[in-house]
Amino acid sequence: MYNTDETRLFSAKAKNGLCSHAYIVDGADGIGKLDFALECARTMLCTEKHKPCSYCENCRKALEGGHPDIYIIGQDKTASIADVRELIRRSGLKPNDADKQIFIVCNAGKLRSEAQNALLKIFEEPPETVAMFLLTDSRASLLPTVLSRGQRIHLDGMSDS
Repeated sequence: MYNTDETRLFSAKAKNGLCSHAYIVDGADGIGKLDFALECARTMLCTEKHKPCSYCENCRKALEGGHPDIYIIGQDKTASIADVRELIRRSGLKPNDADKQIFIVCNAGKLRSEAQNALLKIFEEPPETVAMFLLTDSRASLLPTVLSRGQRIHLDGMSDS
């Protein structure tokens, strides 16, 4: 599991309205990148002052895994170019329940170069209501053009202390 310092830092930024539209989350396989991205999504969608509250409607739906404004691809298999195109299409729609849509791309480093290049459309011209998290074991597996447009978050394991 990742160190909780990253979560606290993200929450502090979100509380001050300093969230980016694109994050590249890297760390070892099994460290909890998806859990971290989902926690960040709850933080961004939470309607209460202390984020995430776990009690507002957005937090509850996210915790139950059924929030319509959180879209995950590549979790069970490497996302295809068709999956990325669907993500891009959805990014042009208005959010259903929240003020933002959160898109999470698991195993982003395994995306083919044409799929990574397609994601650049959202990275370069992001809709105001969209935030994206690319999850990868190694940021070296992402194209330099993708890397240069996202805010990097590196997850380390927790120390023994």
